[in-house]
Amino acid sequence: PADRAELEARARFLSGAGLPATLLDGAAARAREPRLAPTVLAALHLAEARLDNRALWTALREACTRHGLDVRIETPVEAVIQRGGRVTGVRVGGTVLEADAVLLAAGAWSEGLAKSSGLVLPTKPVKGQMLRLAAPDGFLSHVVKRGIAYSVPHRGHGLVTGTTAEDVGFHRGVDPAALDRMVADAAAIVPDIAGLARAEAWAGFRPRLADGLPALG
Repeated sequence: PADRAELEARARFLSGAGLPATLLDGAAARAREPRLAPTVLAALHLAEARLDNRALWTALREACTRHGLDVRIETPVEAVIQRGGRVTGVRVGGTVLEADAVLLAAGAWSEGLAKSSGLVLPTKPVKGQMLRLAAPDGFLSHVVKRGIAYSVPHRGHGLVTGTTAEDVGFHRGVDPAALDRMVADAAAIVPDIAGLARAEAWAGFRPRLADGLPALG
C-alpha cells in the first residue's frame, strides 16, 4: 500500500508536467506483463525507452571510424591543458593533444581532471553491480522496476537485472551475496526470475557529487 501511494503521487506529478503516466491496478498490470507476481497491487506504466549500451558503443566506434575520428582505448588523460585563460587540449601519455574544445565526460573519474583545469568537482564513485540472466526473448515486455531493483529485457541477450549503490571506492569486485539479493528483489516482483540461469555479472561506477546534486554552469 505504501508503494501504491508513492506511485499515485508520481503519476500526478508526471501528468501535471505533461508526461504520459498511467496508474494500473494489479490485474491491469498483469494483463500487460503476465509474469508479475499476484501480490502486485498497482503499477505505473510509463512511456519509457531502453537501449543496449554495448550496441551503442559499437555503433559509436563504427561511426567514428567512418568519419575519420581517432578513438584511443585504454589511454588515460593525465591533465587538461590551458593557455591564455582557455582550455586548449589534453595531455595523454606525456603528449599534448590540442583541441578547439574539450568535453569532460569521465564520470566517476572526473574530479582529478576537473582539478587540473581549476574546477572544484568533488566526485565519489557509487558502485553498482549488475547481472545478466539467461531469459528467452519475450520473457518480459517492459522494464520492471521497484525502488532500486529493476529488470530490463534485451532481445537476444536475456534479462539484465540490478543493482546496488555502494560506497566502496573503486573496488570493482562482484559479490555473490549481493547478486543473490538482487535476484531475490527481482523475483519478488517477477517470481519466474528465480529459476533463470546466471550468464554474466559485472560492476560499474556512477559519479556522485558530494552534495548529491547535479553540477551545472
